[in-house]
Amino acid sequence: MPPAPSPEVVDLVLRYNGHSERVVFAVTDLGEQDMILGYTWLKEHNPEIDWAAGTVTMSRCPARCQTCREEVKVERKARNKTRAAIRACRSSGVPAPT
Repeated sequence: MPPAPSPEVVDLVLRYNGHSERVVFAVTDLGEQDMILGYTWLKEHNPEIDWAAGTVTMSRCPARCQTCREEVKVERKARNKTRAAIRACRSSGVPAPT
């Protein structure tokens, strides 16, 4: 039997219902599941789960999740500034050589 391939690893920002954090995910075929959160993550974040209503509230996150939220805001502002500069450049045409 050939060895199983090593999973690809990606660094992503996980966003859910006001919660943001940078997480490293192992990418693998999960069938119909989008992702599986492990016991360690669930224990650390201790989400409030209402199984009857099908809701998850992220009210007890560790402090680093708030830090990540601020990092995401800074990254988003920088990305928007870059996009605006590109749009301005495209709309004004190519400058004449000097």
